Amino acid sequence: MVTSAAEALVELGGDPSGFASRRVTPAVIAEADLVLAMTTVHRDSVLLTSPTAFRRTFTLSEAVRLIHDQDAETVADLHSARPFSTAEPNEDILDPMGHPYAEFQSAATRILDLTRVVVDRIHD
Repeated sequence: MVTSAAEALVELGGDPSGFASRRVTPAVIAEADLVLAMTTVHRDSVLLTSPTAFRRTFTLSEAVRLIHDQDAETVADLHSARPFSTAEPNEDILDPMGHPYAEFQSAATRILDLTRVVVDRIHD
C-alpha cells in the first residue's frame, strides 16, 4: 500500500522503500548528534524523555531560523544562538495525516527545503 507520505516523497525524488517508523527512545536520542523535530510539542516530548539532549534538540524550522538569523554552522552554534532568536508564528510542520494530498505535498516540500539548509550549513 502506497501512502500519501510515500507518494509525496517519491515526487520529490526520495525512495520510501525499506522505511519503517520507530519510537523515539532514550537510546535513539542518546545516539543522535542532532535531533530535529517537526513541532515544538515533539521537541518538548524528546526533552522530557532525555533532558540532557537539550543542547542538540531543535525543531527543524528553529534550526534553520538559527542558521539564518545567527549564522550558526555547528550544533553548538545552534544551541548558543537560541537566546538571540525569537520563534516565528507557524514554525511547526504539522502532520498532514487525514488532510488532502496537497497538504502532504506541502509538508514534504517544506521538510526538504529546510533539511537542505541544515545539511548544507551544519558541520561538526
